[in-house]
Amino acid sequence: MPIKTDPIAEIASILRARQVFLLATHGGPDGDAAGSGLALALALKKLGKEAVFFLPEPLSDPYRALPGVSLIRNTLPGGVADVLVALDAGDFKRFREDNFSDPRAHARLIVNIDHHSDNDSFGDLNYVDVKAAACGEQIHRILGKLSLEPDRDISQCLFTAIMFDTGSFRYANTTADTFQIASELVAQGADPAVASKHLYFNKSFSAVKLLGRVLDTLQVEGNGRILWAMLSRRVLAECGAQDSHAEKIIEDFNQISGADIALFFRELKDGKVKVSMRSARPFCVNTVAARHGGGGHKQAAGCTIAGPLNEVKDRILLEAGQLLAETPRP
Repeated sequence: MPIKTDPIAEIASILRARQVFLLATHGGPDGDAAGSGLALALALKKLGKEAVFFLPEPLSDPYRALPGVSLIRNTLPGGVADVLVALDAGDFKRFREDNFSDPRAHARLIVNIDHHSDNDSFGDLNYVDVKAAACGEQIHRILGKLSLEPDRDISQCLFTAIMFDTGSFRYANTTADTFQIASELVAQGADPAVASKHLYFNKSFSAVKLLGRVLDTLQVEGNGRILWAMLSRRVLAECGAQDSHAEKIIEDFNQISGADIALFFRELKDGKVKVSMRSARPFCVNTVAARHGGGGHKQAAGCTIAGPLNEVKDRILLEAGQLLAETPRP
């Protein structure tokens, strides 16, 4: 039965009272997921708690330099934790089901902390704030309720989380609260230049070469209103690149003016296709992603679909066109 109370105060109370914590987030963790999880793990250790941040796959290059990576485990610890804290995920489908199919087997209580509008409140306690620019903002508020001032390491993790999910404070989700929290984190030791270097100035030669090959596939549809590009396993191998090098490529061509929707189709190792979606307001691409078991924010979403790359591309382009037709322009 979900607990109905002030979620920030209730989570703070749980963090004080319980001892053993298991932290988890969605597959392919991004800067917000990684930064938020590491910040909370470090804070729990500071409180004298046992904390493990479970990630079944290695962190991508930009996040490996974050403080607290020693608290990450790639396999689930034995036993049952007092609390499972699920971070930055709308539902348990976002977790890697082959590694985490039964969360109730690993914890007595599930706390769900997220800022996605499609969150289905799967926890025993749910702190879902769609106005938060990043999960990192939510963790900062929880630490404030605990009267725990972030040290330099925690501040660096939270600043990185917020910088990532706001696109360096450029996206529409950036608010006055976002800047206030960021200012406090810098005062407590976060270094914006270090965060920026790891997030945006850390590309390998292979990654840049891969970007060029992807941009060669860039196409427009619907009188220029839809931009799309694609990446096959063959091209990835020819560039000597890794999957992590392709994770943020959509941001490079989403900067083109005039388009309402940007799509990036990426073939995965298992033959499935990862679809990344971005849109201008008021077009809600998370509705398209949700039809295929994915989700995200209204203007930034994604899903993974079984099927040949070209077939998935054609299907999603059709649905994106329908979204444009059904949504009046402002």
